[in-house]
Amino acid sequence: MPKPVDVDPNSLMKVDQLTEEEVEKLKCELHSSHRDRRSAAFELLHQLLKDRAIFGLSPSELSSELQNADVETRKQASWAIGKMAQNKLPGDYSLDLMELLTSDPDPEVKENAAWAIGEIAGVQIGRERSIAFLNLLLADESFEVKGMAAWGIGRLADKLFLGNTSSLTPLVKMAEDQSEFVRKSARFALERLAKIGIIPRP
Repeated sequence: MPKPVDVDPNSLMKVDQLTEEEVEKLKCELHSSHRDRRSAAFELLHQLLKDRAIFGLSPSELSSELQNADVETRKQASWAIGKMAQNKLPGDYSLDLMELLTSDPDPEVKENAAWAIGEIAGVQIGRERSIAFLNLLLADESFEVKGMAAWGIGRLADKLFLGNTSSLTPLVKMAEDQSEFVRKSARFALERLAKIGIIPRP
């Protein structure tokens, strides 16, 4: 589940230890045709992002890997996009690709996509169209996917004042879900939708 992770700083290669050549090599390795090399590069990227390192990689440079046929690569790339947005890194975040990934066959990719849409809202990028994609995930069989989709809807309302009454019925039902994560996410979304006037006042 996409959440901030505490990392031992001694285990990381700090960004100031990366030379310009090493940064360029990392970028190349992220697009390697060899799965193991690509995966290792993403692991390093994830460590750098967890350490809030900024080293000149734009979100748009990961677009091709978001569409990679390898599911592990899509997982790693979609997580990286969400973390970049969480870290408030500047760049072109493709909502088209994030929306497309909400229908990925892999539940972790769908969860990452919903998380990324919510985090991207935090850098003031978003659109009402994304709500329809998140609404579809509210019926997902995975509680992680459902909860993250509800959170994403709440973030769009909270950060960009975007909301739609189409989310209300499933969110109200989810607010009584057996999963605590789903309940909290749904209530967060409902509270934010109420603040922007999507839920009628009593």
